[in-house]
Amino acid sequence: MQANPLAMLVVNGDPFPQVFHLPLLVSGSGEQMQLRGHIARANPLTQLHGVSMLAVFNGPDAYISPAYYASKQLDPKVVPTWNYVTVQVQGRLVLHEEPEWKLALLSELTQQHEQHRREPWQVTDAPSDYIEKLSRAIVGVEIAIEQIQGKWKVSQNQPEQNKQSVARNLAEQGTEKASAMSSLI
Repeated sequence: MQANPLAMLVVNGDPFPQVFHLPLLVSGSGEQMQLRGHIARANPLTQLHGVSMLAVFNGPDAYISPAYYASKQLDPKVVPTWNYVTVQVQGRLVLHEEPEWKLALLSELTQQHEQHRREPWQVTDAPSDYIEKLSRAIVGVEIAIEQIQGKWKVSQNQPEQNKQSVARNLAEQGTEKASAMSSLI
């Protein structure tokens, strides 16, 4: 969740489920764990305080060709598949209007995402009246986590020779996603 902070928030809707995308911070631990972020005041999610929701965080994923399997030469009974890693979080939506809460969140979000820069930008780099104005245009989002479930399919059902050949083939692709999946296998 920390490495892939852009979550899909899914809530019941009529006639279809509604999906919202937003980056979320993970904070707390154990039973006090929560997700926090913010949305524009005009976002329909602002009308859903207290609803149950699902936050989905997607990690690395990759197409797996049957040609990647070393065992294919001995047994051609192979088909394509997809490897993936995902975390699903269930919880209740809490909305925050308090200026102090939103400012603390903005500072923490900025610090987390700017920390790798040589000269990280900080909320205090912008004029305070400008930050106050923009803060009034957002609503804080908190999801009190009730359940977390990780799911992954990373060739764990394959014999060792296939795991190695799949990992090698993915690494040879040279893309960030394929390399990340190769490392997981």
